[in-house]
Amino acid sequence: MKRCILCCLLVLGQIGWSAAASSVPTAKIEAVAWLAGHWRGPGAGGMAEEIWAPPRDGAMVGVFRQDGPEGPAFYEILVIREEGDSLILRLKHFHADLRGWEEKDERLEWPLTSLGEREAVFGPARFHSPDPNRLQITVTMRRRDGSRGELKFDLSRVPAVE
Repeated sequence: MKRCILCCLLVLGQIGWSAAASSVPTAKIEAVAWLAGHWRGPGAGGMAEEIWAPPRDGAMVGVFRQDGPEGPAFYEILVIREEGDSLILRLKHFHADLRGWEEKDERLEWPLTSLGEREAVFGPARFHSPDPNRLQITVTMRRRDGSRGELKFDLSRVPAVE
């Protein structure tokens, strides 16, 4: 399973994603402030965890961890920032031992393609929060054989530790 997830995500990174300039909605970082917080739940055959810092200076920073049956499978560092009149999501993947997937100066980046009430789509990644304590993430990808698939994560807000 771990190898399947890694292969799918590597292919996703290789295909990239494009959006016509006219399809990029106007937005400020506050439009996705609802992402801020600590989220955990099942997805991609294991336990997933995502933590987003609140907006500051036109950007939000997040980290993601995917666990498999044998422990950590991979990590991501994510940044959503204002660029021009809209938002862009940039991310880098790391193996469990922190070796990068992408080359040193490379990263994946996807412009905001859709924005709604507690929903934001950046290229193949859809973030949807049906209520303040739930976050659903769907990543659409093309497999090596050309078919399309989805990775789905159903996360719940983790209460703050005092």
